[in-house]
Amino acid sequence: MAGRGENVVEIVVEYKPTITTPIGTKRVSNGSRVYFACAADALPAPNYSWLHNGTAIQSGTRYPNGTLSIVVSSLNDTGKYACIAENSRGKDQRVFDLVVKVPPGPPGKPVATEIGINDVTLNWAPGFDGHGIVTEYKVQQLVAVSGSSKWEQYAGGKGVQGPPTRLTGLDPNQRYYFKLKAVNEVGKGNFGPSSDEIITHPLVPPPAEEVDIDNVEPTQFTVYWKAPLGFQPDRHGTIRHYTVRYYPSADGIPAAKYRNTTDGTTKTMKLNGLAKGTEYTVAVAASNRIFTGSYSTPTAQTTETTLPDAVTGLRAEPVTDQIVQLFWAFPDDLGGLPVTQIDVDYKESSSTDWIPAPNQPR
Repeated sequence: MAGRGENVVEIVVEYKPTITTPIGTKRVSNGSRVYFACAADALPAPNYSWLHNGTAIQSGTRYPNGTLSIVVSSLNDTGKYACIAENSRGKDQRVFDLVVKVPPGPPGKPVATEIGINDVTLNWAPGFDGHGIVTEYKVQQLVAVSGSSKWEQYAGGKGVQGPPTRLTGLDPNQRYYFKLKAVNEVGKGNFGPSSDEIITHPLVPPPAEEVDIDNVEPTQFTVYWKAPLGFQPDRHGTIRHYTVRYYPSADGIPAAKYRNTTDGTTKTMKLNGLAKGTEYTVAVAASNRIFTGSYSTPTAQTTETTLPDAVTGLRAEPVTDQIVQLFWAFPDDLGGLPVTQIDVDYKESSSTDWIPAPNQPR
């Protein structure tokens, strides 16, 4: 019996590539070398090509296993890197993200949202973060005195958080400009535009000094005073006006009236329309562009009195043939004093002599 022959047949099953490298995002600094691995299961072995944001990559180093190596040279290298594995049976694609971290861009123009005597609160629009986390802002300040154009570090270069941020330790009544730059883990960015001029508030003015009153009349008197002691124009600002507060002493501050001078150089004021024979309490305060200071030590003065006006509406009604009853109204102006006595005189029609009545009213 003849022997049987055997034929061995090798069957090769070809299939299209399947990329097995997982998707991922790389974050690197400028100048770094980056490796993109791209392994694919395929038969026959695939050819690899790479795209950057849809454009074929001509530079870089390619390895037979599909790995791409590039040196990051600018922010433009940020984007999507697509690996394409292709053979005669088909192809597969996998996209990887690359984020190039650079120093942050300049912040927007700082704007003062709150201003105090020794502080100011700034707000601004953040700039490009450089694909990193902005950890702080550096601030420079320009003090606008004597035409100075020298920018100095705020707080010795110590960074601030924000926006917004509150800058403290400033001088009162001072003109400032501020600008900022952002800092991330890669480095410091450039300074943004300068703020407009920001003027801190002046100190509250001290009270006026040596308030005195003269030229006292029944319905008016004149108040005099001197400028506040220890007033410093560079810190307290300019006195815009003085305010004179006055009120009848018996009525207290709730009844007070206030009158302002027209400027900060006038140090006298005539108060008129006062009540006769009334004690008034007077005090003076200075005001700058922001604050009205505390009032001076109160000074009291009583207006002069006068004789009362004549009674009005006098009429007589007979009671008997020898007695009449008199009626009248007190005048509005009693001269600033209470009525203590009413004098009644009479005369006969044919006489010119006035005689005191025998029974005076009480």
